[in-house]
Amino acid sequence: MEREKVKRCGRKDPDSGLTCSRVESHPGDHKAKGLVWSVPVVTAPPSPPTVGLKDDAGKAPWHLFMWRAANAVVHVLEYGARKYAPNNWRNVPHARQRYFAATMRHLVAWRDGENIDPESGLPHLAHAACSLLFILELESDG
Repeated sequence: MEREKVKRCGRKDPDSGLTCSRVESHPGDHKAKGLVWSVPVVTAPPSPPTVGLKDDAGKAPWHLFMWRAANAVVHVLEYGARKYAPNNWRNVPHARQRYFAATMRHLVAWRDGENIDPESGLPHLAHAACSLLFILELESDG
């Protein structure tokens, strides 16, 4: 049994270019509430680009960051937050000089063959990096 085709209104909206998809004999004005406009049929979808584009020029290359090393520094920050208080390092008097001295103590201990700080159980190099980051942050604060 063949299906009978329903005739559609087909009137085009002059503002949007869309076509009325209601049955041919629908009542009312085309500007009336509830009127259904259908999107014109596109014959073929646009073909996707063969290579995706992404403008990264001038943006920070975070893919170069050393995440495992940063994780070790975060553990040092956590240790310091438990021992003193979170962000206590910002309130240390003469912080630049004191954190430089701490950096050097951890580097010398590491150079002398002691990889792990006996007090914290964390790598000396992570402590040294953390102290340098404190200084860097203090320098950027002004």
